[in-house]
Amino acid sequence: MPDESTADRTSPQYLHTFESPLSDRKYLGGKGASLARMTGTLGLPVPPGFTITTEAWKAFAKKEPVLPDALGDEITLHLVQLGARLNKEMDNPDSPLLLSVRSGAAQSMPGMMDTVLNVGMSDDVVVGVAARTSDRFAWQSYVRLLGSFAEVVRELPADVLARVHGHAVDADDRESVELWKDAIEQHGPPFPQTAVGQVRESIEAVWRSWDRPRAQRYRKYRGIPDDLGTAVTVQAMVFGNLDNDSGTGVVFTRDPATGHPAAYGDFMRCAQGEDVVNGSQIPESIDSLRRESSEVWEALQEALAKLEREYTDMCDVEFTIQHGKLWILQARVGQRSPAAAARIAVDLVDQGMIDVEAALDRVSLSALEMLQAPVCETFAGLTELGVGVPASPGTAVGRAVLDSSRAEELAEQGIVPVLICPTTSPQDISGMIASSGIVTALGGRASHAAVVARGMGKPASCGVSGMTIHHEERSVSFASGAVIHEGDLITVSGDDGRVLLGAAEFSDPVASEWVSRILAWCDERGQVPLLTAPRADLHVVTAPEDVRGGSGAVLIDVPWEGADSAALLSRTCDRVFEVADPDTEVFITLPRNLAGIDFRPSGGPWAGIVADGDNSWAARLLSARLTGAVS
Repeated sequence: MPDESTADRTSPQYLHTFESPLSDRKYLGGKGASLARMTGTLGLPVPPGFTITTEAWKAFAKKEPVLPDALGDEITLHLVQLGARLNKEMDNPDSPLLLSVRSGAAQSMPGMMDTVLNVGMSDDVVVGVAARTSDRFAWQSYVRLLGSFAEVVRELPADVLARVHGHAVDADDRESVELWKDAIEQHGPPFPQTAVGQVRESIEAVWRSWDRPRAQRYRKYRGIPDDLGTAVTVQAMVFGNLDNDSGTGVVFTRDPATGHPAAYGDFMRCAQGEDVVNGSQIPESIDSLRRESSEVWEALQEALAKLEREYTDMCDVEFTIQHGKLWILQARVGQRSPAAAARIAVDLVDQGMIDVEAALDRVSLSALEMLQAPVCETFAGLTELGVGVPASPGTAVGRAVLDSSRAEELAEQGIVPVLICPTTSPQDISGMIASSGIVTALGGRASHAAVVARGMGKPASCGVSGMTIHHEERSVSFASGAVIHEGDLITVSGDDGRVLLGAAEFSDPVASEWVSRILAWCDERGQVPLLTAPRADLHVVTAPEDVRGGSGAVLIDVPWEGADSAALLSRTCDRVFEVADPDTEVFITLPRNLAGIDFRPSGGPWAGIVADGDNSWAARLLSARLTGAVS
């Protein structure tokens, strides 16, 4: 294997194995950096592979040769070496090397980009795999590859995908293989029967997924720069759907809805990872693994403890069990609800893992704004429709809508929607952003709907038992016998999973013990809006020359933390307190990709602190951060 420590650094190095000493997220992406840390620093059981860096994406984005000969040859060489390491060989029916090709941006974008699994399956390989395992496993794995290849890699039209999916449901797996192969060939070159050909096309597809509309919309919502790009990981497959001693799951080291310090997540026996995250089925609680496989559970608990110590934060971990052996596939700092953010930050201080300043940085301004919003006082008088998994806490009230486009339409009209659907996918991101709450018929704690809703601070109930959506009638029926229609006013409780007809009543919030401690820490640090200089690590836009000249300075520090950040920043400027010295120099900090936008109010000098009154929790947090910004 090439010596990466002495590789030529005069030109970009596009490929690093998981054993590489490099662990920079900027180049390896979050997934690649995590795999390197878990393999090298932590020694966790990680299927081997390599990462193609964001530098390669940049070359692709500039319309340079997509896979130049040097990179293509290096990928092939590493595939051969990976196979030799595992006693496997590409395209060998008796012992094939099967792979996953996944995206991995530097900043987490859960579910927004594409993945291709079971790469390396072919007409010859599937026969050999079936002979050594089972017909069901082999042919289903091949069908999954062909379906994702048609959708993700070749980007077949939606109507073609729907038609083939519909036919494949009633066909056996062999017939489904032929249906997918025919559809692919009708819209381009035949499905490649070599692993190298499949890998190369899959890499290019992952690069293209960076600019999918859903990914662009999510980046805009999260304030993620468009020029970061994505790395690509190519990794040996492990199979959770191999037999009854296999399975897959997603687990958080703490409850991402409440912050409670215990493993929280979903597990499915005899399944692949996408079965858990796509919400197409209702998985079991992670506790089922503890009951059924104590040895695997203990190994998982040990891995979770190591990861939380390494990241000094709550982690979101994907794992697979193959033949009773645990494999860790990914770890990242997990998305969490505002309430969980507060509790986790305080608990980590109490456990000596972080200091108070780090805790205050871990809780976003928007999280405190959400926590100070009115809370549900009573459900009295409401009719319970159904109950699902409480996937994201809080209470949402709005008009029932049955698809994302309708949710966007209502939101643009000033009507608050609640999105109800069988399950959500990355294509629903705009509708999820527009909605006050989310309800799904399928999925669980680690489904796409649950993870994204928690990250947005939106209440969600997932896997509502017996709920059926009737799109033609624009209605929803429940196991209770109740029926609602699109436009009906409903309430979603993300705290207990209930969906109710009518609007709940709200009252002013009371700070939890964890929020109270955070606010006390903020107040201990005082409110100091006048600064001598901004923090060096922040990008600063200064006031125009004609309002400068004083010795003081005011810093407006509003990170881009969600769809309401522009409005938050505007309110900051519009509701400023009076600056004592009219000649005070004023600063505003923005992410670099927003630095060219003028957020100044129409008249007067800039000034700022988040201002919704003296008891604004977000203002108190920002004041504490500003105090720490003095150089």
